[in-house]
Amino acid sequence: MIFVKGQIQTLVILIVVMVLLYGYLRYIFALQAEAVQRGAILNAIQVSNIINMLQASPNDAFQVYTLPDAKCTLEITEGYVNLTVYEQSYRRDLIRTEAKIEETKIECNQKEKSRNILCITKKSGVIRVKEWVNTCW
Repeated sequence: MIFVKGQIQTLVILIVVMVLLYGYLRYIFALQAEAVQRGAILNAIQVSNIINMLQASPNDAFQVYTLPDAKCTLEITEGYVNLTVYEQSYRRDLIRTEAKIEETKIECNQKEKSRNILCITKKSGVIRVKEWVNTCW
């Protein structure tokens, strides 16, 4: 195969651009993974803090919270909040008080973002976490 001088220069430039693009894309994907991880940790902290605050609140108190638009699972038990995002889990312990915490497992929904809105309520000494459906009660 015979190359003309312009074709060789174009080929060299194309190879250099491909190598640089590969390096930058790896870096960008690493940054994206780090952002997802930090966001998941922050979400687990925020949900556990809301539940801890509601434990000390009077009955009929509530808080609305939005889960991330990602593939995730939120698990709440008497003792901890566990948020799993893209197969990485983040657990936060809860303060133990007289308030009962209803165990719940909620799947985040990437397609129906309105289903990612949580209603965290305290009624009759029981804290419940459920998906928002027009109202918290």
